[in-house]
Amino acid sequence: HTRKCAICDINYEEFIAPVYIKPWDDAATSERLDLNNLLMMCPLHRDMFEKGLISFNEMGMVKISSLMRFENFKSLSINLFTSIDMTKEQINYMDWHSKHVFKE
Repeated sequence: HTRKCAICDINYEEFIAPVYIKPWDDAATSERLDLNNLLMMCPLHRDMFEKGLISFNEMGMVKISSLMRFENFKSLSINLFTSIDMTKEQINYMDWHSKHVFKE
Protein backbone atom coordinates (compact mmCIF):
# COMPACT_ATOMS: atom_id res chain seq x y z
CA HIS A 1 0.00 0.00 0.00
CA THR A 2 1.48 3.30 -1.11
CA ARG A 3 1.75 6.04 1.46
CA LYS A 4 0.64 9.46 0.26
CA CYS A 5 -0.09 12.91 1.65
CA ALA A 6 -3.67 13.17 2.94
CA ILE A 7 -3.91 16.62 1.36
CA CYS A 8 -2.04 16.71 -1.94
CA ASP A 9 -1.74 12.97 -2.69
CA ILE A 10 2.01 13.24 -3.32
CA ASN A 11 3.28 9.69 -3.01
CA TYR A 12 7.06 10.00 -2.74
CA GLU A 13 7.34 7.68 0.22
CA GLU A 14 10.67 9.14 1.32
CA PHE A 15 8.87 12.47 1.98
CA ILE A 16 5.69 11.18 3.61
CA ALA A 17 5.56 10.87 7.39
CA PRO A 18 2.86 10.63 10.04
CA VAL A 19 1.69 13.73 11.87
CA TYR A 20 -0.23 13.69 15.13
CA ILE A 21 -3.61 15.38 14.90
CA LYS A 22 -3.59 15.95 18.66
CA PRO A 23 0.10 16.72 19.24
CA TRP A 24 2.28 14.32 21.23
CA ASP A 25 2.86 16.83 24.04
CA ASP A 26 -0.90 17.29 24.54
CA ALA A 27 -1.94 13.66 24.05
CA ALA A 28 -2.52 11.06 26.73
CA THR A 29 -0.53 7.84 26.38
CA SER A 30 -3.51 6.04 24.85
CA GLU A 31 -3.92 8.88 22.30
CA ARG A 32 -0.22 8.69 21.37
CA LEU A 33 -0.67 5.01 20.56
CA ASP A 34 -3.96 5.46 18.70
CA LEU A 35 -3.46 5.19 14.93
CA ASN A 36 -6.58 7.33 14.49
CA ASN A 37 -4.55 10.24 15.89
CA LEU A 38 -2.30 10.15 12.82
CA LEU A 39 -2.44 11.45 9.27
CA MET A 40 0.18 10.92 6.59
CA MET A 41 1.46 14.19 5.12
CA CYS A 42 4.23 15.63 3.01
CA PRO A 43 6.61 18.06 4.75
CA LEU A 44 4.83 21.19 3.44
CA HIS A 45 1.36 20.22 4.61
CA ARG A 46 2.63 18.66 7.84
CA ASP A 47 4.33 21.96 8.73
CA MET A 48 1.21 23.98 7.88
CA PHE A 49 -0.96 21.61 9.94
CA GLU A 50 1.36 21.55 12.95
CA LYS A 51 1.62 25.36 12.95
CA GLY A 52 -2.17 25.71 12.87
CA LEU A 53 -2.34 27.32 9.44
CA ILE A 54 -4.76 24.64 8.27
CA SER A 55 -7.17 22.26 9.95
CA PHE A 56 -10.27 20.36 8.87
CA ASN A 57 -13.93 20.35 9.86
CA GLU A 58 -15.97 17.24 10.69
CA MET A 59 -16.69 16.70 6.97
CA GLY A 60 -12.98 16.76 6.13
CA MET A 61 -13.12 20.18 4.43
CA VAL A 62 -10.10 22.39 4.91
CA LYS A 63 -10.12 25.35 7.27
CA ILE A 64 -7.52 27.92 6.28
CA SER A 65 -6.14 30.37 8.80
CA SER A 66 -6.67 34.08 8.17
CA LEU A 67 -2.87 34.32 8.53
CA MET A 68 -2.56 32.64 5.11
CA ARG A 69 -2.54 34.80 1.98
CA PHE A 70 -5.03 33.77 -0.69
CA GLU A 71 -2.55 34.37 -3.51
CA ASN A 72 -0.31 31.63 -2.06
CA PHE A 73 -2.96 28.90 -1.97
CA LYS A 74 -2.18 27.52 -5.43
CA SER A 75 1.56 27.22 -4.79
CA LEU A 76 0.78 25.50 -1.47
CA SER A 77 -1.49 22.93 -3.18
CA ILE A 78 -4.57 23.96 -1.20
CA ASN A 79 -7.81 25.70 -2.07
CA LEU A 80 -11.17 26.29 -0.42
CA PHE A 81 -12.38 22.89 -1.72
CA THR A 82 -9.46 20.86 -0.37
CA SER A 83 -10.66 17.94 1.70
CA ILE A 84 -9.35 14.79 3.35
CA ASP A 85 -10.84 11.44 4.24
CA MET A 86 -11.16 10.84 7.97
CA THR A 87 -12.41 8.00 10.09
CA LYS A 88 -15.13 8.69 12.66
CA GLU A 89 -12.46 8.35 15.34
CA GLN A 90 -10.23 10.97 13.68
CA ILE A 91 -13.02 13.55 13.77
CA ASN A 92 -12.68 13.90 17.58
CA TYR A 93 -8.94 14.48 17.28
CA MET A 94 -9.49 16.99 14.47
CA ASP A 95 -12.05 18.85 16.57
CA TRP A 96 -9.38 19.16 19.29
CA HIS A 97 -6.83 20.37 16.69
CA SER A 98 -9.29 22.97 15.37
CA LYS A 99 -9.94 24.33 18.86
CA HIS A 100 -6.40 24.27 20.27
CA VAL A 101 -3.89 24.42 17.37
CA PHE A 102 -5.69 26.09 14.48
CA LYS A 103 -5.19 29.85 14.21
CA GLU A 104 -8.44 31.38 13.02
